[in-house]
Amino acid sequence: MTSSTPSGLGAVSFVDNPHAPDLFVDEAAGFFVHNGLLKLTLVSIRPYHGSSPAVINRVVVGRLAMPIPAAQNLSVLLYDFLKSRGLLPPSLAASETVKPN
Repeated sequence: MTSSTPSGLGAVSFVDNPHAPDLFVDEAAGFFVHNGLLKLTLVSIRPYHGSSPAVINRVVVGRLAMPIPAAQNLSVLLYDFLKSRGLLPPSLAASETVKPN
């Protein structure tokens, strides 16, 4: 295990868990806000090879529940990360290339 202090978190420690599961997620199936939590259903597309041709299924692989402030912070950090790599959503990328006079 390694420990470090992420920027912006002061004295809070970050402990890496090498046994934490990795999820491969193709899409978010839906969002729901309840009791101050954002609940997000995560889906992966998987083939069922028991039939020919294989049937594609959307399978729920996990659910994420976050307090609203944490979800807001995640959305800003994710947007900034993708923007720094030139990966804006198509609708935003088009609007940022056209600058008003």
